[in-house]
Amino acid sequence: MKDLDDVVTAFRALPPRVTRDQIAAATGRTADSVRVNWSSAPGFPPALDDGTRDRDAVLAWYREQAFADPGHRGVPKTYARVGEVRPFAVLLTPGQIAQLLHLADSRGIAYYYSRYVPQSGEMAFPSADERGLRPWPAVREWLLTRRVSLRGEHRPLPLPPGADARWLSAETGLDEDTSRAVLEATTGTRLGRGPLAELLGTTPEKIKYYAKTYGPDSADPFPAPDERRTRSVADTRAWLARNTGKSPAAVLADLADCPRLVTNADLAESARVSARTVREWSKLPGFPPLVRDGHQRGHERDQLLLWLCEHLGKSTEERAALRALLPEHLQDSGTPSAPGTGA
Repeated sequence: MKDLDDVVTAFRALPPRVTRDQIAAATGRTADSVRVNWSSAPGFPPALDDGTRDRDAVLAWYREQAFADPGHRGVPKTYARVGEVRPFAVLLTPGQIAQLLHLADSRGIAYYYSRYVPQSGEMAFPSADERGLRPWPAVREWLLTRRVSLRGEHRPLPLPPGADARWLSAETGLDEDTSRAVLEATTGTRLGRGPLAELLGTTPEKIKYYAKTYGPDSADPFPAPDERRTRSVADTRAWLARNTGKSPAAVLADLADCPRLVTNADLAESARVSARTVREWSKLPGFPPLVRDGHQRGHERDQLLLWLCEHLGKSTEERAALRALLPEHLQDSGTPSAPGTGA
């Protein structure tokens, strides 16, 4: 019988579809053991038309078995790792779940959610939301339920006030960039002062100054925090654009002079924002996609102008005033012009 790490290494050298003999050789079993004991075992991947089986599905099944890793008293390392990470209420992609569980890739997670569906008659793997994210407490509970010898708290734990990427990284073992992405996805569009400042290219001290100086009674109040001391990313970004950078009118004027396809660098320069801010803009609803025209690649200028009117204008009146500054052919446009060929 092989060590689990040796089994994984052996499977990686196999083709995508594997025979019974290849499975036996990779796991250190006999072909008869695979045929007699495994083929009828619950969850073992079915044979395909040519008698082979999906390599990744077989490996994912093998990882689940108590005999896969004797070094953990019959419990695979993956499940031991599950019990180590507390059920904080964060939303994760399959890749982030794999990173959290110290898996080499997300293929095992993909096997779980494709194999254990509601129609399977078995306990379904937690479903994803429209963004492909799954709640870690539910995933954790699903995994622990399959290994009843592992006990743990299943109730979701709320994120503490001021939770940032460094804290989540220390709690979960995810790297800080991944932790930052997880926090932003989990909190929707709200972040605490430190993560918010980092995301928007400013400092926590400046956020604190703006909040104190531009209070509820000012002409343009700084976005207020909620009970968890988080602020809306979109509202804060728009406020900073209005009050600390170029005026929206100046941004539109500079952008109108750009070529038809606007690169990210040109947009950052016109709006006087960081490249990171442009990347964050690209994630927002309605942001014009990158298109290609021959060897040129960029965002449609007219679509950007219309999108920025909506994004930078705080009120209906402000958005209408900004739209009045657009080139004449865009004055009555309800939507951006049709995009070109997607890049």
